[in-house]
Order: sequence, then C-alpha cells, then structure tokens
Amino acid sequence: MKIVALRSYLKKMALTKPYTIAYSTFSDVSLAFFEVELANGMVGYGCGSPAGEVVGETKSALAQYGQLQEGSKLPFKIPFPIGMDNLTKSAGEITQEKILEFIYPQIPDFDSKPENYRKDIIQRVKDHMKSKEYSAETFENFSLQGTPSAILVDRKGILRDVSFGQTGHIDGMIQQLLNED
Repeated sequence: MKIVALRSYLKKMALTKPYTIAYSTFSDVSLAFFEVELANGMVGYGCGSPAGEVVGETKSALAQYGQLQEGSKLPFKIPFPIGMDNLTKSAGEITQEKILEFIYPQIPDFDSKPENYRKDIIQRVKDHMKSKEYSAETFENFSLQGTPSAILVDRKGILRDVSFGQTGHIDGMIQQLLNED
C-alpha cells in the first residue's frame, strides 16, 4: 500500500438549516478535508472540524488524563483529521448465509442456543439488514463496533489490532511496532 499523494484543504460550507445556540445563529460551518491517494488508484477521505474541540468518549478520556484546555479544547492543533469510511449502497438479496455470517462472529456458540432465541436473533438481523441503506466498508471489513475505533497495521501490512473505545494499549503497541525490524 503506497501513498502517492496527500491533499488537505479547508472549506466553508453553508448549512441546509441554520441553528442557534445561546445568542448566536450559525448558517455555515468550516471543515477540514484530507485526501490520501494510493498507488492502486484508491482514494481515502477524511473530514472534521478544525476547531480543536472534542466531545463524547474522546473528551472524557482526554479530560481524565488532564489533556484538555478550556474545558474541551486540545492543547495543540491537529493539522488534518483522518477517518471517514467508504459508504456503499446495500444491494443484493438477504440470504440465510449472509445472516449467519453476520451472527457467528458476534455469537460464536449461536448453534447451541435455544431455538426461540436463534429465531429471534435471525429475525432481528434480517430486519437490521433490510433497514440498512448503506454499508460502511471499514466497519464491515473489520467488524467495528463504533467510534472511536483503532485499526493497527504493521509495516508489512499485517493487521495487528482492532479495538473499540479508549483502551489505553495502543501507545504501547505502536511503540513495539516501531521497535521491530
């Protein structure tokens, strides 16, 4: 996987519906975009706010370690955000095979469960698949559970870790990989 081009840019975009917080109304938003182009022609895109503010679980974790300023701001600027998934339109028939391929990684002992439980789970997965208009490629390929998620690949392209949430082990794993030949 060879990167042949990197591009980043800021763009001010109009909101389809302005919103008001406290005494200010906002009708546009500034976003930072980032593109990574690979030798095979694939292009990955990332987008995020350049404001430096964090929310949710990321905010909680950074606050726990005293890494935030003014309540929710990072003490440094992130030159670009990375991490937008490739969305593909869901297509094709929902088969029993597809349903079970979804279930088994989540419930390895599925076949040993009571019949009513199995039927209920199969119906829930089928309903989920019917309602899903788009699939997020990275989420599907790596069975990600949500954000934040980390996917760690070594220099040889070997997948070394997939984790969900603030786990605290990534720094050590990255350092270990950097020390490998």
